Amino acid sequence: MKTYKQYVVYRDSADNLQKDREYKQHELAFEYSKKQDSLNYAEKLQRKEIAQVRAAAANKLKQQSLYVIVGIVLLLFIASYFVFRARIQKIGFKNQLANEKAQLELKQALFEKKVNDLTLTSLKAQMNPHFIFNCLNSIKFYVENNETDAASLYITKFSKLIRSILDSARSEKIMLSEEIELIKLYLEMEGMRLKHRLSYELVVDDNIECDFIEIPPLLIQPYVENAIWHGIMNKGEGGFIKLTISAAPDQKYLVIKITDNGVGRKRSAEIKSNSFLQHASHGTKLNNERIEIFNAKYKTNTEVTITDLYDVSNQPCGTSVTIKLLTT
Repeated sequence: MKTYKQYVVYRDSADNLQKDREYKQHELAFEYSKKQDSLNYAEKLQRKEIAQVRAAAANKLKQQSLYVIVGIVLLLFIASYFVFRARIQKIGFKNQLANEKAQLELKQALFEKKVNDLTLTSLKAQMNPHFIFNCLNSIKFYVENNETDAASLYITKFSKLIRSILDSARSEKIMLSEEIELIKLYLEMEGMRLKHRLSYELVVDDNIECDFIEIPPLLIQPYVENAIWHGIMNKGEGGFIKLTISAAPDQKYLVIKITDNGVGRKRSAEIKSNSFLQHASHGTKLNNERIEIFNAKYKTNTEVTITDLYDVSNQPCGTSVTIKLLTT
C-alpha cells in the first residue's frame, strides 16, 4: 500500500508534469501562433506600406512626367514663338535691306545722272561759243594774212583741244598728264590768239608722277580760262599766268596753283558790270559742284581756295587759285 501510495503520488506527479508540459506546449504553441500572427500582420502591414509607397512613387512619377511633358510643350511653344519671331524679323530685315538697296541704287542712279549732267554741262562750258568764235576768228585772221603755216598749226591745236575735251568728258577720272596736255594746248592757242598780251609758265615738280595720278577731268582748265578772261584780258598791257603742280609735304595731296597778275576779282567784276559784251564763264561754278560730288563719291577732300593778290601799295595785282587734291 505504501508503495502503491508512492506510486500514486509519483504517477500524479508525472501526470502533473505531463499536464504542465502539455500546458506549456500549448502555451508555447499559443505564443508561437500569436507571434506568427503578429509577424504575418507585420508582414502584411509592411507589404501594404510598400504598396502604398510604390503607389505614391508611381503617382509622383506620373505627376513628374506630366510636369515634364507640360514643360517640354511649353518650351516647344516658346521656342516656336522665338523661331517664328526670328523668321519674321529676318524676313523684315531682308525686306528692309532690299528696300535700302533699292533706295541706294536709286540714289546712285540719280547721283550718276547728276554727275553726267554736270560733266555734260561742264563740257558745254569749256566749249563755249565765245571761245570757239575767237578760235575761228584767229584762224580767219591767219588765212587772210596768208599765214597758212600759223593757220594750219592753230587748226591742228584746236582740233586736238576739242578732241581732248570730248575724251575727258567721257571719263570720271583722267591721268594728270592728260589734263596737263589739255592745259598746254589751251594756253598755246590763247597765246597765239593774244600774241604778246599773254605769257605763261607751267611748272611741274620732278617728283610728281603725272602718268600715275588720277584727277577729275577738266579740273584745271576753267580756272586758267577764268584767269585769262577776267584777269589778263581786262589788263591793257596783257599779263602773265603761272601754273605750278607740286606735292604737299606729307605726299598725300597734290597742290595745283594758278596765279595771274591780272586786275583782280573786284576790278574784273566792275568791268564786267559796265561791259556790253560779257564773257559768261560758268566753268568755275560748275567745277565747284563737280568737286563736291567727286568728294562725296570717292571720299576725298578736294579743296579750292581763291585769293586776291595785292602789291606793296595795297592795290589788286592778280589772283591766286589753289587746288588741294587727294592723290589717287
